[in-house]
Amino acid sequence: MTRNKPHYIVLIILILLGYLGNYFKIPLFFGVDFLLGTIFVWLVSYLFGITWGIISGFIASICTYFLWGHPYAIIIFTCEAIFVNFFLRKKSYNLLFLDILYWTCLGIPLVALFYGAILPVSVTGTWLIMFKQSVNGIFNALIANLIIITFPLEKWFKNKGKIKVISFEKSLFIILTTFVLF
Repeated sequence: MTRNKPHYIVLIILILLGYLGNYFKIPLFFGVDFLLGTIFVWLVSYLFGITWGIISGFIASICTYFLWGHPYAIIIFTCEAIFVNFFLRKKSYNLLFLDILYWTCLGIPLVALFYGAILPVSVTGTWLIMFKQSVNGIFNALIANLIIITFPLEKWFKNKGKIKVISFEKSLFIILTTFVLF
């Protein structure tokens, strides 16, 4: 990516939208909120790389401290950005699969540790939060993935004229995950 001013303006806007996507939460039930900030974190990761993706993940998650009064969601969401970006660096670019892998292997256990063992949350409340945060994270990765494969972001922001080809397996995985989530 060229280092010109308009691209950094896009970066700043996406980071701001990540923060605001978490700040303007969607209240569901029992005090559970649906957050949309990581959609923009994944767009930052895709357009600006791993370092900016992790930084934007941390910045977007900071607002959860003000929403919920504890730092544990910052840790969980920053770990999500680090985990997914680490494996994206390894060229296995399937954002949705990597996010599902994070929530299965690390995210849900972290939620169980912080909410079930450290915070005074009931067992039922902990299960609800584990389910909500994992579905929320996977939903956001799905939306970001759909944006990435639908719009010509490379052409707009990476100055590459090549046509992006999506494998049949990746398309099928995204479609099946979309049906399961909805």
